[in-house]
Amino acid sequence: MPGEWPVQDLRSRVTELELELDAAKRQVQEYANHCAEQQHRVRNALQALSLLLSAQARTAQQPELCMRCITRLASVCELNEALCGDEKDISVAELLPALSRSIQQAFGDKVSFETQVENDVRLDHRRARCVGLIYSEAAMNALKHGLRDFPSGILRTTFRRLNKHWEMVVEDNGVGFDPPASVSGHGLGYMRELAKQLGGELEFERLQPGSRVRLTFLA
Repeated sequence: MPGEWPVQDLRSRVTELELELDAAKRQVQEYANHCAEQQHRVRNALQALSLLLSAQARTAQQPELCMRCITRLASVCELNEALCGDEKDISVAELLPALSRSIQQAFGDKVSFETQVENDVRLDHRRARCVGLIYSEAAMNALKHGLRDFPSGILRTTFRRLNKHWEMVVEDNGVGFDPPASVSGHGLGYMRELAKQLGGELEFERLQPGSRVRLTFLA
């Protein structure tokens, strides 16, 4: 029939395409290996820096500042692990407990963490990063201001959907703090900037007892 390729030409073309596909597969694997190597290097660098800060905290005049940096680094490590996976979206039900464990390791077992996430909430990498960092800052504020002088305490976190919005609430049962008096703090400013990146709103409230941080953003 007119327009048909000779069998030999078809076989040659198939062979060429198979060779091109094999070359593309090798390139993808090389890129994946490179990414894995870089991720490993980043993880090692963050862990080494965390160890240096831990050593510095033992002799520093303000060790709580070092501990805050250590906790931020631990949170970044957890976020790095989560965001460098093969999944397109990040499970909030897995992310928040992982961050809680890293914070608990830095501050000890004096505080218990309770986390409830509605169903299997998943966020894209950008929003998951912002949510994770806001949660870490809220938890550290509770440990630093509300629960620092308590022999034990509880940090409760809920993440759920309210109509067209996601809501994350972080509460502690400590002494609380006065949000207006703390509005200029670097930690709170950092949290507000992250909420702005989400196109969301951040609210602080003093409870009796404790304090509450509430984040809302469009689902």
